[in-house]
Amino acid sequence: TYHSLLAAQRRDLHGRVGCYFEETVGSASGSALDILAYHFAGSNHRAKAVHYLRLAGEQATRQAAYTVAVDYFNQALDRVGGTDYAVRSAILEAREQVWRALGKLTKRQQDLEALEDAAELGDDPLWKARATFRRAVFAYDQGDYQTADDCLQRVIAYAFDLADTRIMGLALLERGNVLSGWSRYEDALICFEVAAELFDREKLIGLQAEAVRKRAEMQHHTGDWVGALSSYEEAERLSVEVGDRAGASMQRVDQSLLYLQLGKFEEAQQDLMAVWQWAKRVEHPYILMASGAALGELYWNMEKSHKAGSYLLIAHALSEEKDNPYHHMQMLLASAAMLLDAGEPDAALLGAQEAQSLAAQIESAEGEVRAMALEIEAMARQNPVAAAYGAWAALDWLENADERLQSLPS
Repeated sequence: TYHSLLAAQRRDLHGRVGCYFEETVGSASGSALDILAYHFAGSNHRAKAVHYLRLAGEQATRQAAYTVAVDYFNQALDRVGGTDYAVRSAILEAREQVWRALGKLTKRQQDLEALEDAAELGDDPLWKARATFRRAVFAYDQGDYQTADDCLQRVIAYAFDLADTRIMGLALLERGNVLSGWSRYEDALICFEVAAELFDREKLIGLQAEAVRKRAEMQHHTGDWVGALSSYEEAERLSVEVGDRAGASMQRVDQSLLYLQLGKFEEAQQDLMAVWQWAKRVEHPYILMASGAALGELYWNMEKSHKAGSYLLIAHALSEEKDNPYHHMQMLLASAAMLLDAGEPDAALLGAQEAQSLAAQIESAEGEVRAMALEIEAMARQNPVAAAYGAWAALDWLENADERLQSLPS
């Protein structure tokens, strides 16, 4: 029997079975990758084990099976040679993105530092560019837009020297996010449009879907709602094409927010509940947070404050757990608006003030404007004179903000 074999015999058997499957069924996707990863992991074929464990981990990540993905990546890292810096960097990069999806800040930071070290030790310009890009994404997620932008300028320079279309597209995609955070929507839209074209040219469908989704967000912000709906549909189709359930779910959340603004509550509710249930089943905290916040806003608009409050509380807790100031700010703004509607201006004022502080921290002009509007309304219900002074202060801020926005990187 198998268990009666010596360890060396088992490794030899796993290797022969792995080679047989590799030759007969291939390794494109699906269960074939899991079989190949399992057998080569138990064999003496270390390079093939690392290769298939990494591919199986990436496949599990696309399916939002994050615990499985981490296990595959851990096994792959255990088998990487000490000086094989490029392969080690690729696995660390992939695992860091899993930690991001799970909101594991400390583990994400550790993998990011290990990735930067591996890129430096390997002295590979490509991996230096990719590590710098992951640092930019990390800074953006923490609300440090200036550091993110500085990193992205370096990535763009690397990509130009390397003539690497993929890296250039990624840098433009993330720079669009930074510009959007600075409320420079038209500039961000250009970044996303160019990124989508680059990814389409290279047949990078998953990345193209993300760029198209971001393009839709900017079309929404700039008032092109017909274009936004068309882009959301295109992004969802592309995500489904590559089996990216998480990406497809985010398209539906964003599209639902547009439905909400158009007064199409039934369509928004149907999509958001489907996303919420899927995110609960696979335990995806980021999409739970996004869909929960959207459901809270939906039910508040439908005058179902009890339901709205439940979803907003969950989303608020997740935003704090993920240590993401941008989403925390969004939760505070939604909660303050609900408190005003419920006749609690004191609590609403505190929430709006905290939201404005966070907005200033991450340099979100849009967030500061929304927070100040809520503050003025809350003060008006307490003291109209104080509210009038607040309104004048807000006008002064807007004049200064316009100058500040114009001075930011274009």
